[in-house]
Amino acid sequence: MTVYINGVVTPKVIWIDATGSVKALYNQTTDVTWADDSVTSETSPNAKFAIFRLRLKADTVGSGDFCSLAVRKNGETPTHMPKLVIDKAVTVAVDHYQVVIVGLDTDQMYEYELLVGTGWQVDAFIEILGYI
Repeated sequence: MTVYINGVVTPKVIWIDATGSVKALYNQTTDVTWADDSVTSETSPNAKFAIFRLRLKADTVGSGDFCSLAVRKNGETPTHMPKLVIDKAVTVAVDHYQVVIVGLDTDQMYEYELLVGTGWQVDAFIEILGYI
């Protein structure tokens, strides 16, 4: 179904019934710096944005100040981007969530970065909830 508002085709949100992990990183103790990933199998070829739930869980809290999980459109280097940050005040083994929208390139690609503080061990997940 195509939705028109004032004669203009308007994008629609498609929710995915069974939320799936696009990326799961267990027991991470080192950074992952801007790696490419695809959502082709979870979206349609004309999707322009992905709706993600970023999830971080600290297995061990170290001496570093924080850990973060960020996403951005593939090939872009924005000053600000969707990011989930946890600091030393977190409780071990508790999941922390943030829902974000990120742009996709023409190949349904996005990039993610995981920064792990000194002495930390974390589990990080990027889960797709839907797309636009």
